[in-house]
Amino acid sequence: MSGWESLRTSWPPVSDGDRSWRPFEVRSEIEAAIASLPDPTSALASEITIATDPQWRLTLLVLLALQDDPRVDQILRERLSEERDRAPAAYLIGVIGTRGWPRRTRDVPSLVRPLQALFDDESEWNDPVHGEALAVCDIALAAVVRMVGPDRFPWLAAIDDDRPETSKLIGLELARFTPEQRSALKRTVTQELATLGEG
Repeated sequence: MSGWESLRTSWPPVSDGDRSWRPFEVRSEIEAAIASLPDPTSALASEITIATDPQWRLTLLVLLALQDDPRVDQILRERLSEERDRAPAAYLIGVIGTRGWPRRTRDVPSLVRPLQALFDDESEWNDPVHGEALAVCDIALAAVVRMVGPDRFPWLAAIDDDRPETSKLIGLELARFTPEQRSALKRTVTQELATLGEG
């Protein structure tokens, strides 16, 4: 795509969405420019292979997730193998289909399996927007819960006494679990996936 250079100078390209359930907001002019392309998905997938700046990479991933295109799931799934994209790709896989994101029929088991493989990945992703380090396993766990359905885990309402809304926001806001919460969630989610035949 010609014009990538001008888009890269729109800074910052992605910012805090000012809502916990919408943590990333792409600049409107960038989103409009991408929407005008004949094949936004292919253009974004190509650009992310050469992008180096963390904020720009995150912007491209968010823009990919915003495309109402079934190819997006496969592209995001492939980004799970890239260490620097792993956490945001996992988050975006989980959030697609919720408020403000494209809704379409998806092959949930094929998306859950690679996310489940990250349940023990305690490496951290440095979120370039909020300036904090987030555990990959927390993001993956929350994404799977969101995809499978938080209603299957009624005990989530008590996971955080100070924030009873956790069960409603899990997988929408960026996940941050204590080691105890992480362990309990991993055990329960793994059991539920086995029951569903998706583990």
